[in-house]
Amino acid sequence: MIARFDRTVPAPIVSGGYAAFRPYVRADFRQCCAHCCLNEFWGGGVGSFELDHYRPISRFPHLARDFYNLRYSCHVCNLTKSDYWSSPEMEALGIGIVDLTIDSFADHFRLLASGILEPVTDSGQVTIALLRLNTTHLQQLRAFIVRNHWALDVSPIAPA
Repeated sequence: MIARFDRTVPAPIVSGGYAAFRPYVRADFRQCCAHCCLNEFWGGGVGSFELDHYRPISRFPHLARDFYNLRYSCHVCNLTKSDYWSSPEMEALGIGIVDLTIDSFADHFRLLASGILEPVTDSGQVTIALLRLNTTHLQQLRAFIVRNHWALDVSPIAPA
């Protein structure tokens, strides 16, 4: 698990469509899904990962080729998130999908030794529910990673 993702500054200059940013986005997200935080190794390999428009282009077409709007995402999270964006009412309250390029993981989630993610904030709750981050599969995988001390960047890990 990752505590927070840092983005390349300044944004790389590429030619072509937004897909040309893929190697840079992949590096910024350390080969991990921006949403469920699984590394490519655990998430089906590089072919199972895509570029996600954090702010969906259906609502924010001007951000279609904005490097900082792109997230590295496993296929499942990208498909599940789809073009979701918070309602104006939720946005006014600061509630939306957690952005780990801005906030720390621990600001929104608590990882239990059992692999369950507990929300710390309303945005954490929205993200967990929307992206189904507590499926049995993800819980078991996170528990395995924690048991083997591979969750080095997430703290604290609370007892189950």
